[in-house]
Amino acid sequence: MIWKLYSYVGVLENYKDEITAIAKCFEGIAIGTMRGMIYIWDNYLLKCMKTIELSALPFKILSFNIVNIDANQKRILVLTLAGDVIEIALSEYSYNKVKAKRFNSITKINGH
Repeated sequence: MIWKLYSYVGVLENYKDEITAIAKCFEGIAIGTMRGMIYIWDNYLLKCMKTIELSALPFKILSFNIVNIDANQKRILVLTLAGDVIEIALSEYSYNKVKAKRFNSITKINGH
């Protein structure tokens, strides 16, 4: 559901999964779900311009559960529940072109 100044505006989309992260990026609004889907919407949340599925990336990911998204210029950093950090470069010229890489220097630490 979308709210603006305490007023109900409407439903964005009926997602099958829980939305776990939202960030403003250069293309619009990035929305991440607990099952590893990232939806890039326009700035007015009228049209989904791109869908990125973490399971379709060409490398192993420990968890698809997105816990945070951070946007910087034309890149999105995605953090998963297991500690994966994935950088996704978006192309402003091609809506289907996505470059992604996984950072291997992050280690999950269990503590008391």
